[in-house]
Amino acid sequence: METKRMVLLDIDYVTRGEKAIIRLFGREKNDANESIIVLDDGFQPYIYVVPRDIEECQEQIEELNVVKVEKVKMKDLAKEKYFIKVTFNHPQDVPKLRDKIRDLSSVKEIREHDIPFYRRYLIDKGLFPMAEVEVEGKTTNPLDINEISNNCQTKLFKLQGEIRPISSDFPNLNILSLDIEVYNPKGMPKSEKDPIIMISLSSNQGLQKVISTARSSLDFVETVKNESEIIERFVEIIQKEDPDLLIGYNSDNFDFPYIKDRAELLNIPLNLGTDGSQLKFMKKGFANAALVKGRVHVDLYLIMRRYLQLDRYTLERVYLELFDQEKQDIPGDEIHCYWSEGGEKLDTLFKYSLDDAVTVTEIGEKMLPLTLELTRIVGQPFFDVARMATGQLVEWYLIRKAYEQGEIVPNKPSSSQYSNRRGKRASGGYVKDPVKGLHENIVYFDFRSLPEHYHFKKCLT
Repeated sequence: METKRMVLLDIDYVTRGEKAIIRLFGREKNDANESIIVLDDGFQPYIYVVPRDIEECQEQIEELNVVKVEKVKMKDLAKEKYFIKVTFNHPQDVPKLRDKIRDLSSVKEIREHDIPFYRRYLIDKGLFPMAEVEVEGKTTNPLDINEISNNCQTKLFKLQGEIRPISSDFPNLNILSLDIEVYNPKGMPKSEKDPIIMISLSSNQGLQKVISTARSSLDFVETVKNESEIIERFVEIIQKEDPDLLIGYNSDNFDFPYIKDRAELLNIPLNLGTDGSQLKFMKKGFANAALVKGRVHVDLYLIMRRYLQLDRYTLERVYLELFDQEKQDIPGDEIHCYWSEGGEKLDTLFKYSLDDAVTVTEIGEKMLPLTLELTRIVGQPFFDVARMATGQLVEWYLIRKAYEQGEIVPNKPSSSQYSNRRGKRASGGYVKDPVKGLHENIVYFDFRSLPEHYHFKKCLT
């Protein structure tokens, strides 16, 4: 049996047969510093049931298609009570059976039925994304794993022993930024007809490149034959650079959706994930988020809206606020003119496009440590934390703390309860009158005010 250490970057699960397999995406802590995926097939979903009658409740639930039914003593708002813990074979069994369980005559209510499987795993195992973990098991062949692409070059490791969180310093992460330019002579670009004319890339490892079909004497410009080769080269570079973080500015709403649309029109696979999977989109609140398996995609536009109070949130305005420097700008409706004119105008467009990617890298290096640290506090994936509201961050932090103290999490309020609560005023927090004098061991923490205090601390150092 081997033991490996890695930085935990992301997590999900896949289904093999009727079994759910947890996948932990990370960066192995060794000389090669390779991407790694750890597979764990030994974890099962569960919920808690508040019984009216324990014996009758156990008997009724055992008649359903569940793996295990057991009586457990837990806390409910600090009071110890007996609950029925119901374990299922697969996460999809929870929504299938919870209504049947809730409707049983011996059941008063059910708890913790809406905690996603991968989040349940992180909480129960005490794991924190963006921190190190140690795993015991063996390296496995990608060809033996149906859920991994055959062309996947990432190391696969099957968990057979323990998985343990490791106290570690802040990880050094490979960051790759992207930005695209589109030929749009008739106003707002439309992906069904307006081609991508360049993709710019910048990394904290020294890469600075613009891929385009136009020629230039600028050394950072790589010329290819057509738009298809722009996108194909973009995929190749991501696979070669193997970044931990993919960052953009408004990339959830523009860059990645546009690249995906153009790639589909040109029949080009976007195999960007460390497992060989393609670019996907998932619903986050009222918006779609671009998801790359094993590489955490972060849209800095969302981060800036959370942490900065500005009159507008253009890349130029944010850069000025953070670095007190003017950034070159070309209005979107003039890009096609610079492209068509060629010569110095085209070189100016190349420089502007690369500057956008470099600027995103600089902003990311300055602002992402705060969200990364929040990830290590809240204990949920960086991809999710970067898109959570403050209330959600607090909620998941409390859910983890509840588990650590043996507390069953209360259910979310119903719509009627929610409306009733909104009509009531909160009494507010306790404020202690200050005592004059010098004090030691002062601790202050506030989720919402954390950005301001972080910047203040940075200024002091």
